[in-house]
Amino acid sequence: MNRAVATLVAIATLLAHALALHTAGDGALAAPFESGHAAFRLGRSLALEGNFSWSPGLFGWDSTPSPLWVLIAAMGEALPVPVTTFAQLASLVFAVVTLALVMRFSGSRLAGLTAPTLLVTLGAMASAAAAGTELTLVAALLMGVLYCLRRGWTRSLALALVALWFARPETVLVLPVCWVLLWKGRRDPDGDHPSPSPLALVPVLLVIAAEIILRGRLGLATLPPALAAIVGTIMPAMGGSLALGQATPDRLAQGLRWLSDMARGTVSPFLGLIPLALWPLGHLSRLGSQSLALALAWLAAIVLQGGGDQPFLQSALPAIPLLFLAFQEALFTILDSRRWGTEKIAWGAVLLAIACSIFASRFPADLGPLPLDDLQRSWQTTKSPAAPGRRQVLGRLALADELQLTARLRRLGNFMREHADPEESILTPWPGAVAYLSRMPTLDLLGRATLAPGQAGLLPWIGPHRVDVVQALAQAPDFVIFTTALVSLTPAEEDIASDWMRRIDSERSRPGRLEEIVLALGPFELVGVPLAERRRRPDQHRGTALFFLRRRALGLAPTLTLAIDGGRLRVEVRHPGHQQLADLTVEAFDETGERWSLRPTGDWTRDQDVHARMGLLLSPTGSHSMLLAEEAWPAEWPAGDPADTGATPPKVRLIRARLTNPGARGAHRFSNVCQPVSLAVLPDPALPGPVLPGQGLAE
Repeated sequence: MNRAVATLVAIATLLAHALALHTAGDGALAAPFESGHAAFRLGRSLALEGNFSWSPGLFGWDSTPSPLWVLIAAMGEALPVPVTTFAQLASLVFAVVTLALVMRFSGSRLAGLTAPTLLVTLGAMASAAAAGTELTLVAALLMGVLYCLRRGWTRSLALALVALWFARPETVLVLPVCWVLLWKGRRDPDGDHPSPSPLALVPVLLVIAAEIILRGRLGLATLPPALAAIVGTIMPAMGGSLALGQATPDRLAQGLRWLSDMARGTVSPFLGLIPLALWPLGHLSRLGSQSLALALAWLAAIVLQGGGDQPFLQSALPAIPLLFLAFQEALFTILDSRRWGTEKIAWGAVLLAIACSIFASRFPADLGPLPLDDLQRSWQTTKSPAAPGRRQVLGRLALADELQLTARLRRLGNFMREHADPEESILTPWPGAVAYLSRMPTLDLLGRATLAPGQAGLLPWIGPHRVDVVQALAQAPDFVIFTTALVSLTPAEEDIASDWMRRIDSERSRPGRLEEIVLALGPFELVGVPLAERRRRPDQHRGTALFFLRRRALGLAPTLTLAIDGGRLRVEVRHPGHQQLADLTVEAFDETGERWSLRPTGDWTRDQDVHARMGLLLSPTGSHSMLLAEEAWPAEWPAGDPADTGATPPKVRLIRARLTNPGARGAHRFSNVCQPVSLAVLPDPALPGPVLPGQGLAE
């Protein structure tokens, strides 16, 4: 098989793998990752308004990990296709370019297909190809740097290094590696592969210096957030003195755990240990040494930031093609050895790595009658802390979580754009899709897109982050998105505060911290809105409520009215706000203190936790009221009670109606949608039934 045919087969395999992984629940191509929408938000601002701002008056140069990807998103805004589709096509093109550059080093031997085969079967590469993020662009640029080093192209190398800086600033760690490789190439020249001139580093160094000067004049931090985190990890004292970002003491430890998970989750990165062992012994070729050095530079940049949180450990993707290429060069050395068994062991390791990569991408993992799902779940579970909204899983399980999280945030962003005031603000730890689709002012709870209270500068988009939750809530946002889960039980204030304190809060060790967060939640009310998956009927919203917090001062809560008119009990609601879900409960208390609940069928029961209506979709009513329930008022109480033995039935003295959030259990402030209303029933000897006192009053 010649190189052209092998390249076409590899590209086809990559495309098939990407389309198989990046699919929504209905089989269609899923949307780009949530983090990629931050670039779309800035790209729209750049294309339509001509400025690089996250919100009006807020310069957004550091609000995204990749300014170059924002430029690509801005180009997509000018085309007659959705920018999300354009970004996915762009990431797919850069993935193909990466693969094609790897194929350029395949040679004529069969072992020369090892690196591309490992790459196209790797779940990280396939999922990143359709993720709509900048990672495949960075991978292509790093491979381009290696290709320029091998070809001796000085100008192209200079251009690639400048593009790398704007694609991801943490690639600055590649510059000292390039300098060493260029110096070594000049000192020990290879006649077949001339070394570029060290002057190739001058343009990117000038660009970096110019940006640092410009950042100072614009009032930005000295260094980009990612680079500030790296410097803060290496030199905490310098990081604090230069306001380079908050240094996290355990950032390096978490980064090393992420590196371990990256290798364990797909197995094939373990093959990089072989060239790493041959390198000090001098048994690795120059190409293998250059590939390995560039790969280690990128991995070091991610580890020093505390590790990534993308599914399939995609944050390591730019280093993986280089790592596989280094292994391929090591494989040549092993196959040329005359030691018995080395060839079989080497090919066995390759086949094992490919099989594990395929197994990590398969979901569900069962193979016919062979039950492998439990084994895969156990293998793809990690003990590393999970980012908000994500589980402690790896591989395909993490990808499924990411696609589901993004889909729900996109629907929530659309909901906000259609139903909320565009001037109202949102606070959320997932600012990408919500900010892009809602077009509302969006505050990043984790301090990456917008500045968190108490922080000297923006934080990088990867790595562990903790912020002061109480100060974040003190910014008085109009909406707070705290979960993406479709829960069946309404969370209480303590549940939300406890989860945030454990996952996000930087002051979690302070005594009484839980009470402080609960107190900070006081100005908010809980709202459940219908965000159903794609269904055949639009009214099938039960069990699909997604909760968020809304500031009470907005006055968007509904108002209940309760009355007995013409012998009929009427419950009505006036709703000034947006659509939301609620359950209606109507209760009656007789003169003995017994509580009765109205069933949907119209009869009364002593059973508890009975709703008169469930899954109500409240819509704006304007100046009118909407009837929720109308039932005939019985002449006697209780009507038709089986326990009635002829004694005088007790009379009703109080009726109460309340709207509760779906799945509300227990008595807590977030269980009620609005204030309950009560109606006192007064006795009148002249009448056989109750006196009709009129409309009930809110309690």
